This record gives sequence, C-alpha cells and structure tokens, in this order.
Amino acid sequence: MDHRRTIIRRTREAIANQMEETLHVIRQHREPFGQGDEPARSSWRLRRAVAEAAAGLPPDAQAAVAQIPFGRGIAEPELEPEREAIQHIVDAGASAVEPLLREKSPDLTAEQILGLEFLWLLYIRPILPIGRRGEMASPPSSWKVIEDERASIDEVLRSVGQIQLLGHPEYDWVGSGFLVGQNCLMTTRQTAEVFAKRTAEGKWQFHPGISAWIDFQAEDHVQTAAACRVLSILGVHQQYDLALLEVESPPGTSLGPIEPLNLSHEPPSQIEGRPAYMVGYPIRDSRRDEPERLANAFRDCYNVKAVHLGRLCGQRHFGDAQLLEHDCAMLGCVRGSCLMDLATHQVLGMHVAGRFLQKSTAIPLWVLRDDPLMRSAGLRFTAAPTGKSTTA
Repeated sequence: MDHRRTIIRRTREAIANQMEETLHVIRQHREPFGQGDEPARSSWRLRRAVAEAAAGLPPDAQAAVAQIPFGRGIAEPELEPEREAIQHIVDAGASAVEPLLREKSPDLTAEQILGLEFLWLLYIRPILPIGRRGEMASPPSSWKVIEDERASIDEVLRSVGQIQLLGHPEYDWVGSGFLVGQNCLMTTRQTAEVFAKRTAEGKWQFHPGISAWIDFQAEDHVQTAAACRVLSILGVHQQYDLALLEVESPPGTSLGPIEPLNLSHEPPSQIEGRPAYMVGYPIRDSRRDEPERLANAFRDCYNVKAVHLGRLCGQRHFGDAQLLEHDCAMLGCVRGSCLMDLATHQVLGMHVAGRFLQKSTAIPLWVLRDDPLMRSAGLRFTAAPTGKSTTA
C-alpha cells in the first residue's frame, strides 16, 4: 500500500469516532499561537525548519527569522514567521480531516497529506521531547490524561538512558536501555552486538578498545553526571532480541533517584486499544522517504529522550516467540525503549522494531517471568498496583 493510502487509512481509523473532538483540539492549538501556551513540542521541533525555509519568505520575514534564537526555552512565544508556518501546515491537515471521513477515496493534495502527517505526530500519536532540565513537553489536550500521570511518568523517565560508546570507529551511541535491577540494564541483543561479541567458549566480552556507558540524561552525545559504566554482558537471550547488561550503580539526578522499573507479572486483562507510552531515544529511520519539511521540523526529537504516546494493538506469534504490537513508535527507530502501561506505569514490553504509520513490535516481558536468564539476573516481576485497573 502506498504512503498516501496508508496515511488516509490510518488517520481514518484513529479519528473515525472523534472528528469533532479532533478538529476542536486543532483549533485550540491554533488560537493561542504567539501567547506562549501552545504545545511546547511544536515550537521546539519547528524552529529550525522555519529558519531553513526562510529563503522563500518576503525580505521582512527573512530578517525576522534570522533573529530567532534557537537556544530559547521550549515554551516561549514564537515570532510571526514561525507562527505562520505552523498554522499553514496544521490548517492543511485540518482541511483534510472531514473529506477523508466523508469520502471513500478523497482527492487530497500533497500539502494535505503532509498536514495529516503533522497531525499524527502532534495530536494523534504525539512525541513529547524531554528538555535539558528533565521536563516533559506539554501534551495536546487530546492526551490531557498525561498531565494527571506526569509525576509517575517523571519517575520512569529517570530510569531510561542512552547507551554511549567510547573507542568505537563508527558509533558514538547505539540505542536505548532501561534499568530493571539495581545494577542491571535491559536493551536489545542487536545493541549489545555493536560493542560486544560471543567467544568460542560461549561468553560475551567487549570488542578490544571499546567501552560503553549508560547516560540517563543524555543529550547531544555529551556524558553527564548521571552516566555510569557498563561493566559486562550478563546474558543474551537465545530466542528474543534481548540482552541484560551489568552497570555501575546509577548516581541519581537532581530530580531524584534512578530506580529499577517495575516489570509486569501478567498481561492487562484487555490489550487491544489500551493506552500506553514508550520512553527512549529515536533515531531517524533511513528506510523512510520522509518529506524534507517534516524531517526538518521534527529533527529536534531525534537522539534525545522522548515520551511516545499511543495504544496497544494486540498480540501475535512469530514462530515460537510471542510478540506485543503497539503504535507508540511513530518517529524513527527507538530500539531498546521501554513500553509502559499508562494506568499502572509498569513495563509491559521492550520495543524492538517499527516503522512510521505501521504497527510496531515489542517483546512482552511477562512471558519471560520464569525465563532462566531473568531468574539468573534476579529480576522481579510484580502484579499491578492495588486500585489500578488493568482494563483499557
């Protein structure tokens, strides 16, 4: 299925029963532009895109764009050219909403299709970057429940880090990981294989001259006070794309201690449609022919910690492996991220694969609660907190 048909089909599925609510959210976003209270992620992502597009603006607008300070706070007011660019893209997407729901094969322009992609990443399955001080960007009103859960999400954020490398000839960092034990980090096997190999004796060891770190406040590949060394490979799963790393005890952050995340002992009673979120460091997906304007607008979300909102889509089998499907990974590759239950803030799975607008795949960790690798690492799986519903 081509990209145009995919974006139309997925948008139609997502908002079929809430068109008026979706349009209301867009209008709410649009009206306060310039007053400093629009969703913070919009200004952060679109800042550089507008500057790069300034060559096509009138001279007065070009001069205004040239004065835009890229380093300002993510929720501060925007200048006029930025507001106009945001409004134009959002309006194009909003104008496509009604015809795509009313008509079987709507004749949408390329600008409207691009606008729908922006709507996906701003409202339907938004990505909320984490700022330099550890603050999560404000969610759109369609996800206002996130504000009620902000304190619990903040605790989860501290336990997710970026795996960085020293001495590697190609990579400065290789993926995301999250703390599952006091000295145990979970990530993917593919990530571990970048800097370690299995010996003839069956043990895992680092490639010569390479060392690895996990930075829980990583941004722009600069190690911070919240970084700790990866000491060894505790084990690599034989069936699933999963590895456990031994790390130094995390030093904690100014926002609080870094604690192991709670692993869910069992699946939710209802999976399909259940609200979830994912925390990790997205990398731009080289397989995707991404429109340049979209790539520029959202590039400030790449390589930095972000919360990805979405829902669970069900379970499936691949051979003997059980897999969990979700649609939280809308932007790039986020391998090794933790997939969290929004109601309980327990880890449901680890993200391993996904593509834009397609269902993504995670390893459902509850199927490994009795796994020998998990037992040898001393990982604990817990039931849902008392009083927390496991229904969607």
